[in-house]
Amino acid sequence: MSVEKLRVAKNKWIITYIVFLIVIIIIAIHFAIISLVEENPYASTMIFMLILAAAYISYNLWKTIKVEIPLFKTFMLVKCSSCGYAEIMTPKKGDYVFKTIGPCPKCGGEFTIYSIYREKIKTRSAFSLSLLKTK
Repeated sequence: MSVEKLRVAKNKWIITYIVFLIVIIIIAIHFAIISLVEENPYASTMIFMLILAAAYISYNLWKTIKVEIPLFKTFMLVKCSSCGYAEIMTPKKGDYVFKTIGPCPKCGGEFTIYSIYREKIKTRSAFSLSLLKTK
């Protein structure tokens, strides 16, 4: 899955969990008012069930917010077949392994792509709670 699709899915689930949580809290307040006004014994059971549901949805919301979407940067290792001089470059569209990209800057031999790889970039979380972190 692409990074953009992961961000869209994460944002969609966060919004869904927040809406569910708000609805459950409103229903729990409704049952609390009914319990106080009518003294209905079943209302307290419903309030307890709604609190459990709100706790479960809050847990899922917290886990979804904490998910970090990794970012990667792509590199290619280019070597000279004559002198062994090597460089790390950013690949362009159409580059592939063992493609000759031109003359070596040191000796003029063939400059060939030997490997294309990616590295994970360290990123900060999109949502960080500085109040919970100890310093």
